[in-house]
Amino acid sequence: MSSVLLVCKQDDVIRGLADILRPMNFQLIDSANSAAEGRRRLQEIEYDLVIVNTPLGDEF
Repeated sequence: MSSVLLVCKQDDVIRGLADILRPMNFQLIDSANSAAEGRRRLQEIEYDLVIVNTPLGDEF
C-alpha cells in the first residue's frame, strides 16, 4: 500500500493516526475533515486505504 486517506473531524486524531502510519512507509498520507471533503478527495485520487473515524459533522 502506498496511499491512505484519513477522514476525521478532529485534527489531533488525524495527527495521531498519521504518526502511527508514517513508519509503515506510505508514500501519501492525506486527510479530510468532513464526509464531503473525503468524497471529493476520493474522486481525485485512488487511495489504497481509507480510514474513517465517525461521527463526522456532516454525515447526517
